Amino acid sequence: MNGKCLCGKVSYQIEGDLGEVRLCHCSDCREVTGSAFSANAKIKREQFKLTSGTAALTEYVRRPGVLCYFCSSCGCHIYVWVESEPDLIRPRIGGLMGDVPVTIGAHVWVSSKASWFDITDNLPQFAEAKS
Repeated sequence: MNGKCLCGKVSYQIEGDLGEVRLCHCSDCREVTGSAFSANAKIKREQFKLTSGTAALTEYVRRPGVLCYFCSSCGCHIYVWVESEPDLIRPRIGGLMGDVPVTIGAHVWVSSKASWFDITDNLPQFAEAKS
């Protein structure tokens, strides 16, 4: 699977399966995306390869132990790394190109969900993160 940021300066490849994708409703994800939630996979770090734009990839410390990586040109968020799970990353799947096989598994952090957004599917909902 290939993905890129909005301006195309950062591109990447994900090898293998995405696994379960979760829709995160936490306030951080809502603010970062400007939307009701973000769609994130959780993959092994070695599955992810930057194919261009290493110099454009910028790190932002959201809070101690949580690093967000985004394109310094267009601001597109590429992935999140959490210190407590150092061998995993959480790519934002919105940047993946083409028809990508995705299985949405759950809504997480629904305790922080935007009041104006109604979840209308039958997916499991978790007040906080699902381990």
